[in-house]
Amino acid sequence: MLRHGWVFTLALAAVAAGGARGWAQADPTRDLLPAIRVFTGKDGLPENAVMGLAVSEGRLWVATQDGAAAFEGRAWRTENLPDKARSNFLRDLATTPEGVLWFARQDGGVARFQNGVWTSFADQFPPAAQMVNRVLWAEGSVWVGSDHGGLGRFDGRTWTWMGTAQGLPSDQTRALVEANGAVWVGTRAGIARLEHGRVAGIELPGQRITALAACSEGLTAGTAEGALWRREGGVWKAMGVPADLAGVIVTRLLETKDSQGQPTLWVGTDGRGLAARDAQGWRRYRVGRGLPSDSVWSLQAEGDPVRELWVGTDAGLARFHFSGWRQADATLGLQDASVYGLAVPTLPALTGS
Repeated sequence: MLRHGWVFTLALAAVAAGGARGWAQADPTRDLLPAIRVFTGKDGLPENAVMGLAVSEGRLWVATQDGAAAFEGRAWRTENLPDKARSNFLRDLATTPEGVLWFARQDGGVARFQNGVWTSFADQFPPAAQMVNRVLWAEGSVWVGSDHGGLGRFDGRTWTWMGTAQGLPSDQTRALVEANGAVWVGTRAGIARLEHGRVAGIELPGQRITALAACSEGLTAGTAEGALWRREGGVWKAMGVPADLAGVIVTRLLETKDSQGQPTLWVGTDGRGLAARDAQGWRRYRVGRGLPSDSVWSLQAEGDPVRELWVGTDAGLARFHFSGWRQADATLGLQDASVYGLAVPTLPALTGS
């Protein structure tokens, strides 16, 4: 007996390939679920809540609420921080071109993992900056966004700090991204644009920015109220979002491209799962439809065009695989999970005069 509607993909793929020339151009396989596998502590993760993701030297690294781990292809290798007793809770990570990993910590600033050796920088962080929300490698430096201590920059020798006294709209930083020749800092009172290490402008003042992403059409920002903004040609414009995202914190943003070069914007939320926006509209992924939790903390794509998307949630890590099998379920109108037969319709040619 065939279960879960997997074979339904074959019929839809055949229709899309040849039998539906007279139908609308919309891809009938677009809303099918990709192949999804979920990793949890039972599979070797040190903790189910995955706060950050990065690929370094061909390995996927995760920052969880109880340490770090690397995926070796079949198994996970865990790594504890040098002063675990202080905090093993990680909030984000970033990698350099040389494969050096930087981990943002709940308490203790950041820690560096290089050639199998840990280095803690807790003693070089001011008290207000010990909790770090985001870490970024850009312009040959490590940038850290702290919860109450502003923005830090490490040039390989010394740390320098920037706060409201140096022009940031707030000392509470939530998002970092490099785009258009600048470093963009999302705070609870707007976005700072940094050029050559200095604040060159404040944008979206008053907005509680929680996520930033560089996109093909410009810079995209998400807020604590569930709003999305797109910057094009130096002008910010509000983007339409599904009604149920209003009032929900946007946690992460990421753009990927498919095999035709078409972009998809992925929107992680705290409580409403994962949303995806492309030229045809929105798709949703939630508990019961691919995700182990509706709280999404991290996103990481592999391949260009994208082959896999890793989604870190509060209850495990989901891997979306975009080639091969896809699944139809009840949300797409499939009346039962048991499929006993398939048919490919042959449509008559349409003529006109």
